[in-house]
Amino acid sequence: MVLWRKDLASFYVLEASSEMIVGKLDVSGKGSKMVASVYGSNDIQNRRTLWTDLEKHCSGNLPFVVGDDFNCIISQAKKRGGKKFLVNQGFKDFNNFIIRNDLHEIKSMGPRFTWCNNKKGGARILEKLDRCLINTIALDCIDIALVKHVSRVASDHCPILLEVFKPLEHTKSTIRYEEVWASYYGASALVKSVWKRNCKGDPATILNLKFKRTLKALFYWSKEKYKGLNALRDKLKDEILEIQLEESEGVLSVERLQILRFKINELNVTLARINTWWRKRAKARWMDEGNCNTSFFHEFASARRSSNWISHIKTGSGIFLEEESVIQDTFSDFFRCKWQFRDCILEGWLRPSNVLSLEDQGYQEGG
Repeated sequence: MVLWRKDLASFYVLEASSEMIVGKLDVSGKGSKMVASVYGSNDIQNRRTLWTDLEKHCSGNLPFVVGDDFNCIISQAKKRGGKKFLVNQGFKDFNNFIIRNDLHEIKSMGPRFTWCNNKKGGARILEKLDRCLINTIALDCIDIALVKHVSRVASDHCPILLEVFKPLEHTKSTIRYEEVWASYYGASALVKSVWKRNCKGDPATILNLKFKRTLKALFYWSKEKYKGLNALRDKLKDEILEIQLEESEGVLSVERLQILRFKINELNVTLARINTWWRKRAKARWMDEGNCNTSFFHEFASARRSSNWISHIKTGSGIFLEEESVIQDTFSDFFRCKWQFRDCILEGWLRPSNVLSLEDQGYQEGG
């Protein structure tokens, strides 16, 4: 059964069977998505039919979301109790379905396992059978996605809740040094100008203030430059192509040839700056020069941004909360307690010469 609010969205069923419902979800102001709800069979052959039916709807150009009870676990870590997990044909079919259709599991919060046989003692079995998968297109257009495992009450399964439209709370971001700044000649002059400004206070305060001012000045100075990097790249490509087409029709003058060389050099510098900008955000050691324009690279950077987002935190009382103010207060309280002043008794400590050999003492002094 699939339910939705007609005042917020419309859902059109495209295919339905005993194991799945697939349809197109149109949300006002949010575009269209393909959504599938599944209830996998215990029989491997029936599940294989389910994967085949789902694949017919995965090949489009729309974001695809599929979730619910897949009735298949993917590792021993997703199971507790009962028979040991084995890599059987059912697992291979499910894994191949995920790989072929470029699906990714969304991170979750709540109980680790989503199903329980509700037995006692050694006969009790817990497994993660319910999950939510999205394709690369959905991953690229959704800023933050989170699956919540709701408490298991009236069923042997945990209901799963997918949040994708939750508005992000914008906080004051930290300004960090960008490696690409060093490629601009104007950056050195700006640093010298800002560094010469007078500051008041002790040496440590003055140094910190100068660093803060310089970093802030570089950030706002470069902000305008980065806005037009992609536009500049496209413009230079068009201008280079135009001159090269002109050359194919006849001989270029010395002046036009110099302009062509200048444009090519400027394009290479622009591409290097864009490459450096993306490398800093992806932090992937496997990235080769020039790979920054592939969709996979951009999706990797977007996925990294999503994985760095703290969606919830466990407070000192053992409760999981999602409010941003609570998350900030919990971190502040933890480090305030960790670094608070403590009285230490230093008398009676063993002298190093009494517990270390002469050879070890020599190593210590040498370090």
